[in-house]
Amino acid sequence: MSAAKNPKRTAHRKPAIPVPYVSTWSGEIRDARDLQVDTLRISHLPPRPTDRDDHGVLWARYSSRPGRGRPDLGLVHPQRQRRAMELLLCQVTGKRGDVDEQRVLWLLEDHRGDWADWPNGLETTHPPMSRAGVEPSLQWCPHLRNGAVTVRVAASVVTGVYGTLWSIDPRTRTTSSTAKSLTFDSPHLPWMQARQLVRTLHGCTIVNDEP
Repeated sequence: MSAAKNPKRTAHRKPAIPVPYVSTWSGEIRDARDLQVDTLRISHLPPRPTDRDDHGVLWARYSSRPGRGRPDLGLVHPQRQRRAMELLLCQVTGKRGDVDEQRVLWLLEDHRGDWADWPNGLETTHPPMSRAGVEPSLQWCPHLRNGAVTVRVAASVVTGVYGTLWSIDPRTRTTSSTAKSLTFDSPHLPWMQARQLVRTLHGCTIVNDEP
């Protein structure tokens, strides 16, 4: 009497987590050469013409090797985030953010209780979104688990940077730092090492039926 055959077992593989365009990979090396902090401003050593933006802000140095190594979904790549914010690219796909009647699509944490006409006037470091990027973001992004809204934004302006603000004691020459956002008119900007651009959103309409 032949033994009964075991039914074939189907292997269920967990779906791969999509890696956002703005995420950093382990193969992308942060330039850890000396950072000079003095009473005038901070500088990279040796300095490069590409170290600073048009506002004179110093940016953190990273090599650009997307796809090399393992992704760090919690670490934003400074140069790609900056490019996405400047060109209004989707933070997930790196392609143009979705535009409807000149209104750009954004996906935001739901903070409608913060003020009456939220998110008008909101300062954000999150680049726009494409339709293709919404669903994977809702599924995988831990920041959106407590609620999210899709928003159409009629106008947005780059108003500052987020990064590491350095200070130096002129007597002891000891340095300290803190994570902070600064506007471009801040007197502390010379001591900011930027990691992300900040946009302020205006003309916002919540459209939770999209995409």
